[in-house]
Amino acid sequence: MFPDIVGSGLEQQLREAAARQEVTTFVEYDPGLAKWFSVRAYPSSEGLAVYFQDVTSSREQREQLALLEAAVSRSNDIFLITKANLIDEPGPGIVYANDAVTKLTGYRPEELIGKSPRIFQGPATSRTELARIRTTLEAGSPVRAELINYAKDGAAYWAELDIAPIVDDTSRITHFVSVQRDITERKASQDALAISELRFRTVAQLSADIVWDWELASNVIWQTEDGPARYFKPEDKPASPESWLERIHPEDSERVLGDLIAALRGGGDEWSAEYRLRRADGSYSQMIARAAVIRNHLGKAVRIVGSAEDVTEQRELEDRVRHSEESYRTLFQAAPYAIIVKDRDSHRLIAVNDAAVKQYGWSREEMLAMTMKDFYAPEDLQELADSQRSYSSEHSSLLKNVRHRRKDGTFIDVEMAVRLLEYDGRPATLAVMSDVSDRLRGERERVAAEEQLRASQRLDVVGKLTGGVAHDFNNILMVIMANVDAVLDAEDVASETRRSIERIGGAAERAAQLTRQLLAFSRKQTLRPQKINLNDLVVATGTLLRRTLGEHIEMNSVLADDLWETNADRSQVEAAIINLCINARDAMPGGGRLLIRTGNVTLDEDHAALDPEARPGDYVCLSVTDTGTGMTQEVLSRAFEPFFTTKEVGKGTGLGLSMVYGFAKQSKGHVSIYSELGHGTVVRLYLPRADQQDGAKTATPDIHIPRGTERVLVVEDEDQVRAIVAGQLSSLGYTVIEASNGEAALGKLHAGPAFDLLLTDVIMPGAVNGKVLASRAAGLYPDMRVLFMSGYSDDAISTLGVLNPGVSLLTKPFRKVDLAVAVRHAVEGTR
Repeated sequence: MFPDIVGSGLEQQLREAAARQEVTTFVEYDPGLAKWFSVRAYPSSEGLAVYFQDVTSSREQREQLALLEAAVSRSNDIFLITKANLIDEPGPGIVYANDAVTKLTGYRPEELIGKSPRIFQGPATSRTELARIRTTLEAGSPVRAELINYAKDGAAYWAELDIAPIVDDTSRITHFVSVQRDITERKASQDALAISELRFRTVAQLSADIVWDWELASNVIWQTEDGPARYFKPEDKPASPESWLERIHPEDSERVLGDLIAALRGGGDEWSAEYRLRRADGSYSQMIARAAVIRNHLGKAVRIVGSAEDVTEQRELEDRVRHSEESYRTLFQAAPYAIIVKDRDSHRLIAVNDAAVKQYGWSREEMLAMTMKDFYAPEDLQELADSQRSYSSEHSSLLKNVRHRRKDGTFIDVEMAVRLLEYDGRPATLAVMSDVSDRLRGERERVAAEEQLRASQRLDVVGKLTGGVAHDFNNILMVIMANVDAVLDAEDVASETRRSIERIGGAAERAAQLTRQLLAFSRKQTLRPQKINLNDLVVATGTLLRRTLGEHIEMNSVLADDLWETNADRSQVEAAIINLCINARDAMPGGGRLLIRTGNVTLDEDHAALDPEARPGDYVCLSVTDTGTGMTQEVLSRAFEPFFTTKEVGKGTGLGLSMVYGFAKQSKGHVSIYSELGHGTVVRLYLPRADQQDGAKTATPDIHIPRGTERVLVVEDEDQVRAIVAGQLSSLGYTVIEASNGEAALGKLHAGPAFDLLLTDVIMPGAVNGKVLASRAAGLYPDMRVLFMSGYSDDAISTLGVLNPGVSLLTKPFRKVDLAVAVRHAVEGTR
């Protein structure tokens, strides 16, 4: 279709559309076909789908319309456009009147808008002619008439009227256009005088390069002297119309001649054409010819009086302006960022591009009826007013952290580059806006994830510290509690002394409980998991909780049907439930509602990615929700830290949530908190779903202190602890041999005789720790039993604190009765 496409503007436009992968619309001229085309390119993975539409006729129509408007504005004839209603009163309203109406009638154009042409009629106006005009127009036909009309001052004049209907695309008549001429003098003159008057009027009216008068009967053409000099050499001065027609461009001559012949043979009295005319130097000028066809009383054309105007520079300028405007529109519409132009005074939007329509959701028509204030929340309007003071025409102002409202009511974060400019002759503001919501959301999520990671690392550091402290403290408590038991076992202790020793023992027990809480946080406590149902624990603790919480707390529970079992330490779960409920109660000093809920939860990869502490899988979830005071973000970030509390001194240790946190992590679960200040808190405890084939039952402990006579090897690197344990076992009837470390114990084992039980600490200095010692002892004495003791269990025997099947562990500090029961069970092989 376009043989010369290579290297043309069309090729460049299509390549750019393919590169951008965006639908592109533009207008391109094909010199080979001498036609203008509207081109729309649709990119796809296989190339471009290109649609062409011939718009040559529509462009010519627009150009002719612009020409007509310019001619009308300078015309001495009256041009009126009225609505198409033909009702009796008040008559069709005038919507347009040119300046010529003032000269003839005395009315200014603005005085006539909305009024009917009947304002010009008077007593001498022919009612018969008016009826004929009306009948013809009602039939949808144009009409010519001559009427006596009246000026504003009452003076009568003859007017020649040409009235034609204007129809829309549906063939409905919408308006009438009326051209009125003053023919008062023509009525009183002869044809010769009329021709002279017409020539004079035409020459006076048109300011053109060439004015000519062609007498058809003699085929003689008269023209101004200076005009033809650019197109003819002195010796070639045209003497007939043929001289002109020969110089018209071959591509235009047939059309121009055809239109001229049609005008002469028809009934019209006007003719116009645009064509290219060859100059004397061989180049071409773009010409516009306008002429009036003069007819005799029989309607036969006898003369043509007209002008020819050189519009070459004007057309070139129009082409440059049009190209510039098309380039601007292309850049404006194809820009990937939303662009809005607003009026600087009214703030109303006067231009929006496709990206803005897509970004905000309103249609173009809706946006052009809006102002910039419509994009802002009421609380942001002051910030908008403040930012406008920084706008300049010299440089762009970059605005960040701006919120804009979309049509659906949601808000997006945008960055704006704003600059002052002149648009369509009025002060305006250009704003280029980029939606940065996803970027800012990603940054916020990254910061939150980093903060969560830092908090987790901080808790891990604190956990290691507290675990180490608790381990060492347990050995100290072990000595205290063992000596308490030794004193209380004596028969000659005074009653007052016994009470003092018992109080010391009670304090040691409370200190031991504190170390157990620290070990829970540091995930180094010893757990004895079994299959449990959280619903059963919530019901079992319900009565105790209601009594503990008080009457000012309304407690309810929603327990899930078919709740999965979890494999966890029952006592630790009960302690976690109680701790969470006590915290919730303390957050509602004036009373409130507490809800315990259970449910099955499956976390996928996406959900787990939102919380660094979570792992994908099936969980049993227990949540405790209160309507209390809630937490600030600062408090929430430190909620799991041991000894951190917002309660008054003496009201809490700050270990409740830290213990729940450590227990959950040690059980391969996690804890999450959601809280809003003034609206309450919800804490969720996630415990892994139990394997259906897992689980063990907890035996009922003996209530008496068993004794024995077996041979026991006690291995402990702490001298005081070793001496106490050895002494307690000896008092229970056992034969006891001591070793201060693993290497010494191996020597005792090799020396023989055989031992019935190896009681060893887990963590000891040197290469032979408790596990290594037990492994080597089993090689020497396969039937010998092993009982471990430890202040905490982060060693190889205890994987994440959970005992492996068949392994016995005695947790420090322990009382004599705990030692007696554990040793007896180990020797007899029971659990």
